[in-house]
Amino acid sequence: MKTEARIQSVVMFIVLTIAVVIGAIFPNPWVFIYALGGACIVSSLSLAFIVIRSEIRRLHKDDEERSTNEAERLAKRFHETYERLAPQYNYKTRKESAVPWDEVPESNKSLMIAVCKELIERKNQ
Repeated sequence: MKTEARIQSVVMFIVLTIAVVIGAIFPNPWVFIYALGGACIVSSLSLAFIVIRSEIRRLHKDDEERSTNEAERLAKRFHETYERLAPQYNYKTRKESAVPWDEVPESNKSLMIAVCKELIERKNQ
């Protein structure tokens, strides 16, 4: 937000400078007042844009975290169910992965989470 506050300050400075220049060029005080009002409007709009953009970024980040958490829960459930059902289908899983979720090798766990995340994203399209 610090960068956005700096941008807002720069926009306000530029717009107010333009208003002062317009006021100096045109001796009619109403022209200066209109220019100053326009400067305030432009400054307010730029601030609103910065706030909205920041909120959109926050919401996107929240959605991304939610999606990752959902994918990890699904991957964990898939792993546990797969290991539980494998013997019923006369299938023996690899020794390295036939462990509780917390002990699954990180590369295998990351792959399962990535697959689940992609499937969830496809479903939501």
